[in-house]
Amino acid sequence: MDRNKAVVIIDYGAGNLRSVVNAIAKLGYQSRITSDPSDMINADAVILPGVGAAADTMANLRRLGLAHMIGQFIAEGRPFLGVCIGLQILFTDTEEVVLISWGKSSPYSFVVSTRTHPSRSYYTTTFVV
Repeated sequence: MDRNKAVVIIDYGAGNLRSVVNAIAKLGYQSRITSDPSDMINADAVILPGVGAAADTMANLRRLGLAHMIGQFIAEGRPFLGVCIGLQILFTDTEEVVLISWGKSSPYSFVVSTRTHPSRSYYTTTFVV
């Protein structure tokens, strides 16, 4: 990607924004933090950082009008990176709550297999896109 392209970092009210901005700058790219869905229209790439609960994240994204734009952005095949909860909300359910994000019409085609490690200290997830 051309280093003059626009990398939009989504601000939905909770997230590790500064860390992402610093990482993007270290790579030599320009970035802009926004909570305005229209800023995604001309973005060359979008990053959704996140911390917190999946249900709260989706509620904030919907309230700000960002959920639909994220789905549209990805459906168009444009570069998108979800960090932590920003990735988890792309699925139709999480360990926290079922069908919190896109409902039965998820715009993504993921097949996911999750197994609990015997120590139960972490999960192993396999993605097939």
